[in-house]
Amino acid sequence: MEGKERVTMTVSLDNGQVIWLVEDLPYEDNFPWGFSFPVPFYWSKDGRYLYYTHRSSGDGCFGGSIHRVEDLFRLDLTTGEVIEIPEGGGAWVAFSPDEQYLASLSYGHGIQITNLATGQTQTLDLLVRNEDIGMETDQQYIVWAPNSRSLVFVIMSGVCSGPPIESFYNWTVRVDLNPLSQRVLLEKDDRDLVPVLWTEQNRILTRDREGHFFWMNPADGSVVPVE
Repeated sequence: MEGKERVTMTVSLDNGQVIWLVEDLPYEDNFPWGFSFPVPFYWSKDGRYLYYTHRSSGDGCFGGSIHRVEDLFRLDLTTGEVIEIPEGGGAWVAFSPDEQYLASLSYGHGIQITNLATGQTQTLDLLVRNEDIGMETDQQYIVWAPNSRSLVFVIMSGVCSGPPIESFYNWTVRVDLNPLSQRVLLEKDDRDLVPVLWTEQNRILTRDREGHFFWMNPADGSVVPVE
């Protein structure tokens, strides 16, 4: 409506020769989460698609991560067509290197693996839950293997308990796609280890809460300092 604040998103191509108006909606405050706004999330490697999501200010504990999305849409930059990716939302979302799969984690739920070609989504239950350990947990830090057939993520305990630590203990979980399965690689680790990169098939770069780096063996979860 004229005079009403609006939230818009446009994408410009070829130095402004093509402009797609992706979203143009009235501003709406969603108390207490703030208002929702569109943001770019991932550009496809061939340059054809832009994936975007909506974010809000969050509740001060689970908000703010660049990996956190409420939903997921794909803009075709050649046609302007926008489609929604089913099961695309989550607290932590990551595309596989070959862009065939999308992995997502939502608070209190297991990891979801979506085949982007078929739209089929499969879910694995959480291996560690709040009620199992008597503390608040969250699931984050999805890192894919370079062959796009495995990934790791962490289950974090005691989140929102306040600084200076992000969690009290972390469980590192490995997921394999063929067949779909999961297992704990590193159990109740008090160094707060999180995966950073998995660029070599036989080792994963991780870091602890102090900023020290370690190599993790993706087969058995053993770690050695980076020298």
